[in-house]
Amino acid sequence: MSGMNLSLYSINAFLILDTEGSRVLAKYYRPKSHPQGESKEFLTLKEQKAFEKGLWQKTKKPGGDIILYDGHLAVYKHSLDLILYFIAGPSENELMLSTALNNFVDALTLLLRNQIEKRGVLESLDLVLLCLDETIDDGIIVDTDPAAIASRVSRPRPDTTEIIINEQTIMSAYQTVKEKMAQRIGQLYHTPMAYSQPHSRVSVLSTSSQSSSVEHLSPAASSTRFSLPSIPTTPNALTQSRPAGVRPNIYDRNLNKTRITEVSGAAFTFLFSEIVQYTQKRVSGINDLERRLNTLGYRIGARVLELMTWRAEAASKAPKREIRLLPALMSIHTQVWRAVFGKPADAIEKSVDNADEYMIIDNDPLVERYISVPKDMSQLSCSSFTAGIVEAVLDGLGFPARVTAHNTPTTQYPSRTTILIKLEKSVLEREEVLKG
Repeated sequence: MSGMNLSLYSINAFLILDTEGSRVLAKYYRPKSHPQGESKEFLTLKEQKAFEKGLWQKTKKPGGDIILYDGHLAVYKHSLDLILYFIAGPSENELMLSTALNNFVDALTLLLRNQIEKRGVLESLDLVLLCLDETIDDGIIVDTDPAAIASRVSRPRPDTTEIIINEQTIMSAYQTVKEKMAQRIGQLYHTPMAYSQPHSRVSVLSTSSQSSSVEHLSPAASSTRFSLPSIPTTPNALTQSRPAGVRPNIYDRNLNKTRITEVSGAAFTFLFSEIVQYTQKRVSGINDLERRLNTLGYRIGARVLELMTWRAEAASKAPKREIRLLPALMSIHTQVWRAVFGKPADAIEKSVDNADEYMIIDNDPLVERYISVPKDMSQLSCSSFTAGIVEAVLDGLGFPARVTAHNTPTTQYPSRTTILIKLEKSVLEREEVLKG
């Protein structure tokens, strides 16, 4: 009985480490009122980091939950890219510590809305620390009820009425926004100094001129292939039709000028990384994640082809559409890649073994440049997004194919990716007819 700890001071430290062993959060308890006196362990940061690194080496693999390390009892739990620990003396009750940790994790799950990951913890560090203080007070376990802990920590809501989101509320919100937009556009349309003449886009969207807009956009009213409203193409026209002090908006830009449509590479990679993280939380595996990225890329590819066709018809008096396979693939390799990524792809190859397979190679794909893939997801290729773009362009040009992305790293190009194009049988049959 003399070796047992009969005091309430059960927890010596609380740790959160990431999958690389780096500290995310650490709190060491040294209560001065402890029956055995203030602890002399882990007084310096060097000692703490050494202990944490060694502990991580022993617990980095999922599967366990309790370990005795360096004279300390550690109870831990894995959660996505984090590991959470309760550190106690070797004579403490393991079941009590495990229950306390599990309930603490459940409380965090309620507070962080099922997102106990490194980024979520860092963004809501105040909630995590408050939750810890409600669970552990100077080494004493004070509460193990997740709901009670979360209720005391969570931020107060301005309105406690539960909002039910369904199809009816979404349609109601849509109708409200639509009415507000119509009122605002009507105000702009009837404002005296808005434009010397009604602006082309405002006249199309205005509810007061709906009938004339339909006539303007109908195919019978115009002999041209496209009946979009005309947009001023010279700076003088823009400055004359726009009142002083009003900045140009995106609708006034000329679609045929590609220089003004360029996007910052940093902005693109940031948005794409957000897309990957958003999608990752809503899938069940790597195949599902790649399928969703491919679907998103397909939607982009359809719009890219439409925009490139528009520009080609505007720039040439006699535009043509490629009906042969190799020129179409070269167009994707050069023009589509430059339109989307700002540079052509590095190579295009034909499979030696299969006549229906072609490969587009990108040594340094932009979508892979700032994506860090965990080791347990090493098979993931975020270039499935690019494969979806290529597949949409091929379908739009009349060359149906199945397009997939594969990681083919080399020593010089560790992010090298191959876009594999497997054509349908009908495409090859048509090529044979055209050759004849």
